Amino acid sequence: MGVEAQRFPRFKKRVPCRVTVSGASTAAIVLNVSQAGLFVQTGATAKPGDQITIRLSPAHTSEPIAIDAKVIWRRTVASHLRTIVKGGMGLSIHNAPSSYFEFLTGALPIATAPSRPDAKAAAAGTSEKTFLMRVRQEGGPRTRKLYVQAIDPDDASRRVLARFGSGWTVILAEEA
Repeated sequence: MGVEAQRFPRFKKRVPCRVTVSGASTAAIVLNVSQAGLFVQTGATAKPGDQITIRLSPAHTSEPIAIDAKVIWRRTVASHLRTIVKGGMGLSIHNAPSSYFEFLTGALPIATAPSRPDAKAAAAGTSEKTFLMRVRQEGGPRTRKLYVQAIDPDDASRRVLARFGSGWTVILAEEA
């Protein structure tokens, strides 16, 4: 994984898809996504440098999202190890419709969503800051850490709780 993988953070997200390589289409599953690439678990025979098309089928969408991509690296796994190790390929996105980036906005933690200036902050001449947030699931062991653009810690907390919904509590809100 080179510079491409480091430019944008990747986040786990399981999404069914179809991979088309040289006209042959195969069912696959996306295991992680970013603004610039994705990892697809597949047995499709593509090698680094090949141009492919991915048709994502995320939940809550009526039409698949078609993405043109290039294979950057490939992980081949022996058949008897496929339940333990995931084989597939790392892809660099060359062309994606706006619906892919809308999908990302809903699928990824708030920190990766495109930054939009808050109208109240702009009117007041206040700029948003980055806050490190940690939330905990009420009555459970799960926690999440993420970064949020907000005016102040209270605004950051409101944004995080709006994203996670009821059943979560903010346990840390500090300027990053």
